[in-house]
Amino acid sequence: MKKNTEKKCNIGMSNLITNYNLVYKGSKLGEIKDLIDELKNKQYTFTIIPEEIIYMNNGIKYYYIEAESKDSKVLINAYGSEAEELFKQVHERSFFGN
Repeated sequence: MKKNTEKKCNIGMSNLITNYNLVYKGSKLGEIKDLIDELKNKQYTFTIIPEEIIYMNNGIKYYYIEAESKDSKVLINAYGSEAEELFKQVHERSFFGN
């Protein structure tokens, strides 16, 4: 899995936005589970959890979630098999409404 991390700081605000792009690179999918566990353990609230995997125009599967804490926001974008795994991890754990 390629973890492309992009961090942005809002000017004049203390909130930090972190963007993870998960792209299949043949690595272990357990890393997604670990990432979700880490966010949950750090008291993040999952604020956007789509109910379905999206298929992009080129046929590639896409899924995303958003999580927030009092000081930061995390966006996770996943493609291909990572999209399936992210969907599975979030929905199996019933993070809806935390």
